[in-house]
Amino acid sequence: GLSTWQGIDIVVGVTVSWVPLAADYTRFARTQRGAFWGTGLGYLLPDALLLALGAVILLTRGVGDAAALPAAVAAGGVVALIALFVLTAAETDEAFANAYSGAVSLQNLLPAAPQRLLIVVTTTIGTLGALALELTSFQSFLFLLGSFFVPLFAVLLADWLVAGRAYDADDVF
Repeated sequence: GLSTWQGIDIVVGVTVSWVPLAADYTRFARTQRGAFWGTGLGYLLPDALLLALGAVILLTRGVGDAAALPAAVAAGGVVALIALFVLTAAETDEAFANAYSGAVSLQNLLPAAPQRLLIVVTTTIGTLGALALELTSFQSFLFLLGSFFVPLFAVLLADWLVAGRAYDADDVF
């Protein structure tokens, strides 16, 4: 029931929503080049593979409803079940990454708060949100992500370009 542009909006929104996590991980990079290639390839490859998997499932199974996706994959046989299990196992780290990113972001607002406490707080909020969120309303959530993170990324990109395509320690801290 989506138009092509709504589908593109969801794909772009999901992809751009990972920008805050990229900042968390690149702070450990030794060089700018390493940060660029590590983050770029680290997000491009899995994102492209998962989007391609979604397209294959849509085209071969005709699944347009997210709630019907697990059953459609399971109906694909043993290989599909193994792929579903691998995908599920691969996605378990996302919750940890989101909790960590939320804690780091909160620590910018509350620098005196212990990071472990902030991790517990973000994990609790995330768990309660996951329990309250219905899979059938996930599409609306993705539109919300896109409406927030795409403009945020545009502001960040514009600021970086105005700053001469580089930030120094005073810009960051």
